[in-house]
Amino acid sequence: MAFSPDGKTIATGSGDNTAKLWETETGKEILTLPGSLGGVYGVDFSPLDGAQLAVASVDGVVRIFLLDVDKLLALAETRVTRSLTTAECQKYLHVEQCPSEP
Repeated sequence: MAFSPDGKTIATGSGDNTAKLWETETGKEILTLPGSLGGVYGVDFSPLDGAQLAVASVDGVVRIFLLDVDKLLALAETRVTRSLTTAECQKYLHVEQCPSEP
C-alpha cells in the first residue's frame, strides 16, 4: 500500500491481479488498474506529484500508469493516428463519453 504525496489517495495491491486507488477521507474506491499474473505485490506513487503509479506484479512485470486523464490524453494524442472510439474511451480513460475536440 502507498499514500499519494498529497495524502488524498491510497493505492493498494492485491492477489486478484489488480491495484486499486481509494479516497483517503471517505474510503471510496476510485479506480481499479490491472496487474499481471500472480498478484500485485507493490505499488508506489511518483514522489513529486503523484501523477503516476508504479504497479509491481509477482511475475516481475512493473507497469507505470498515468493517473491524470489530461496528461494521458496529451500523451495519447502524440501517439494515436485516429480518434478513440467510445468503447476505447470507456475502457482506457474510464469515462462514459470521449472528450470532445477543442
